[in-house]
Amino acid sequence: MSSDQPGDPLPPARCEVQHRRDHKQLCELIKENRLDVNEQERKLRAISRLSGNAGDVFEQWRGRFWRLAESRPYMIARQGLVDSLLNINTRMASQEAADHLWDMLQLARNDGMGIRNQLPGQLLRLGQDQEAYDFMKWWTVTENDDQHDASNMSLPYLDVHGADVFEPVALFIKDPPIGELTPRVCVTLIKLRLLNDLETLQKAPGASLESRRESVGPIVKKREDILNRDDQGPYIEELKTQIKALYESVKQSNNYFWPALCSPAKTMNQPLPGSFSPGSPQEAHVMLRYNVDSWYETKGTTRPIKVLMRGTY
Repeated sequence: MSSDQPGDPLPPARCEVQHRRDHKQLCELIKENRLDVNEQERKLRAISRLSGNAGDVFEQWRGRFWRLAESRPYMIARQGLVDSLLNINTRMASQEAADHLWDMLQLARNDGMGIRNQLPGQLLRLGQDQEAYDFMKWWTVTENDDQHDASNMSLPYLDVHGADVFEPVALFIKDPPIGELTPRVCVTLIKLRLLNDLETLQKAPGASLESRRESVGPIVKKREDILNRDDQGPYIEELKTQIKALYESVKQSNNYFWPALCSPAKTMNQPLPGSFSPGSPQEAHVMLRYNVDSWYETKGTTRPIKVLMRGTY
């Protein structure tokens, strides 16, 4: 079931009295980070004016922001705000973090800060499965294109919309399995959500269309062809094949990730590493931080991973 379904464990989207009492330090950190972002923006605009620039530095450098050395303290401060927001387990905090990440990518299209690895997990927490898939497909296609010029601001940017989430996963799987974990981890979750939906429909063949629609996530909810299909069996088996392929690809890239996802407490209680190398426990830790909430807010998605780890899927 997708994270926007009834029973969603995310608390209400506001910092209530009890929340403030329990998480005062976290709320104070967010307040400090907001002030820091505002201060860094003020400094950046002042530097821009002193250099004789009469225009808006945010608009003039939009898309190329990271190339402007003076912009980096601002971007780092904004990343700090995102990090502090992710410590607050509310829908409002997740939405604000996603909004910041979207805007930071618009400012710096080359993404020198790895924002592309942080955003999909937040979109999945918010039930924006289609947007997350479109985002990851654009980045994956672009990174596989040796001719793509990230410095060319005239090229389309994040222009994939409405991609087929049921399509084969070959795009995301390389041989040998190299590259970032986030697309494969998040596409695995999307496929598991779709699998949950199809299995739910398969168990209720006589249910009304409205009842079926209410029982599934945001993508299948809009697909009457799927909702009206009598037999989901072949499509369920295809999704299972895709999930297994994604699982194996992630495992080969980083053997630490899936065990950490299935038993996250030990890893999540450790300080977040400042850097990591591909395939390392540190990489697994950082990727877990970006994605653990979206997985555990989705019913039953770690169970198939545990079965795959036992080799009995």
